[in-house]
Amino acid sequence: MISKISEVNRIYRTNDIWREEDHAWQEGGWQYRPLVSSKASAEVVFQRYAFGQHARATAMAVAGLLTSAEQLKQAGEAMLGSDSSLDHRTVEVSHPSVLTAVVQKGAQIGSYLIQSDQIAKAQQNDGIVLLRNSPTLMTAGSNQMKLVTENQTASFSIYIISTDTNQQALQKIRSAINSTKSDLQASIAWDDLNDTVQLKINSLHTGAAHAFSIMDIYGNASAISGIANVTQQAEDAVYHINSDTPVVSPSNQIVWDQGNVSITLLAASEESVQINIYPDLIGIKRQVQALVDRYNSLHLLLTQSGGLLTSEASESVMGKLTSLPLEMIGIQLNADGSLKVDLSVLEQQAISKFDLLEFSLRGFGGLAAALNVAAKTLLDPPSFELLDQGQALFQSFNNYQLNQRDGTPVNTYLPLPLSGILMNDYI
Repeated sequence: MISKISEVNRIYRTNDIWREEDHAWQEGGWQYRPLVSSKASAEVVFQRYAFGQHARATAMAVAGLLTSAEQLKQAGEAMLGSDSSLDHRTVEVSHPSVLTAVVQKGAQIGSYLIQSDQIAKAQQNDGIVLLRNSPTLMTAGSNQMKLVTENQTASFSIYIISTDTNQQALQKIRSAINSTKSDLQASIAWDDLNDTVQLKINSLHTGAAHAFSIMDIYGNASAISGIANVTQQAEDAVYHINSDTPVVSPSNQIVWDQGNVSITLLAASEESVQINIYPDLIGIKRQVQALVDRYNSLHLLLTQSGGLLTSEASESVMGKLTSLPLEMIGIQLNADGSLKVDLSVLEQQAISKFDLLEFSLRGFGGLAAALNVAAKTLLDPPSFELLDQGQALFQSFNNYQLNQRDGTPVNTYLPLPLSGILMNDYI
């Protein structure tokens, strides 16, 4: 596929070759100057005329223009796309030891007051501390116990041998409980310094609904091990959001704003905790500055290429800015057509008038959308349409005519655009 800059080279260089062919014909016929047959000879023709230098300058101008337009388009799409800084959020918590907060893209900007009266806790039972290698006092033989939760009642058994130590007996209870497939977890705490062991049981879930109890059915394994001893009651979390009615929850996780805000309670507090959700100020300033920089680069190229490129190319970009409320978002349109952004004003607008800022940047007809459209007007059409076809060198050949020798009507060469095998051989 022919690239845009290659198209420009082909157009101008082909014109120059045809001018050379006609010159040869006028000097004595085609036999004195055959059609260019090599890239080297084409280059000689290309360099012979001022037209060749003009073509080089024009080709370089269009190449820079298209590159800059593509960069502007990418900057605009970054702000308009799904990962735009306008969708990102940051969060600030006044007392991070009481709660933490995580925000997702699109979270509602604003502040929340959270009063954490009580956090949710999981029940834990701690058994008696026993000497590790002492013989167990549990009844030899089968010992059966019952485990009761809100949703389950399960019995389990262990078999004690008269020679079992406390450690061996507790390991049997631990294995039996963990095999019940309940929402409980049993573990053994070893104290190597004092050579003791202790069986602990805890629920895997917080909240009063996940309370449990353990008791002996026959035997005394529960009593001897002390695993019925509750050291931490199962409790629900109790909190207020913006001083509303108290919320009771079995979990310390608070999901707010349709899942865009996740809060985790860590501790109870008599003082309310403020959560502030802000726009991504750093990201917005970075993307707006990039958009302005890309525009200014393109504007400079358009200004410097005057006389080579059509004036419509410049107007298609600069004309998009005249109707935009740029100063409201901290952007100034200078007298020379360039832009300047005041980052402090932009930040203040993002904090105080985010909706207006967002619309002014990526809303219908906003800055990012307008510049993105402007860049596409340069990138989408064939590159030769960007050329100022009113240039003298361009017109001198574009309007060139040749009378055939047999007296037939005048033929006119219209060499724009040209492409194909011939040009591909020489360019």
